[in-house]
Amino acid sequence: MSTFVDTFMDDLIKKITTSEFADFFDIKIIEHSDFAEPTAEKYIVRILRNEDRADNFVTAKYTRKFRGGNTWAGIATMAFADTEMFDENWELSLNCMMSRAQLRVTFIPKFMNLNQIVLVVSCAPSLDICYIFEATTQHMLRDFGKFDSSGQEISQRWWKADWLETTEGVIKQIAAKLDEAVRTQLEKAEERLAKPNM
Repeated sequence: MSTFVDTFMDDLIKKITTSEFADFFDIKIIEHSDFAEPTAEKYIVRILRNEDRADNFVTAKYTRKFRGGNTWAGIATMAFADTEMFDENWELSLNCMMSRAQLRVTFIPKFMNLNQIVLVVSCAPSLDICYIFEATTQHMLRDFGKFDSSGQEISQRWWKADWLETTEGVIKQIAAKLDEAVRTQLEKAEERLAKPNM
């Protein structure tokens, strides 16, 4: 398991940090030994809780409880209820030991016309396979040098990989989507700068 995850993460880091975008973005890499990134939590739980797994290496649970005190009134209004009437609980935890479970790559713009781009890649182990999750978001500037903590979703995808297979295809897909997101940022910034000032 460690060899698979180490190889995957090392190859992914190498692929996405050797790019022509160094003139526009600084890259910050953070690794976690558990699932620490909140931007990926709900997505991972939604997928894993519906998967038929023969182990509990990863706990992925979702519960929803009516907030009101009157249960019968709650049942009567459930058909018309919105999410504000419920307390939601998302539980995601890694139950086995891993030195590297999650990777966060932040593209920090060197120019104010660009958004920050955050890629979170998670590896969730199971007996026969490894689940790989990608969550990419873009974050607008909210103050000088500060970006919104919750960003707009660019991409959310997942893959199942056998422990003995190569992840080269997954790495290429993640890198291609990230490349597309960065190029889109640069194109939008160029369009804004090309507009005459009013």
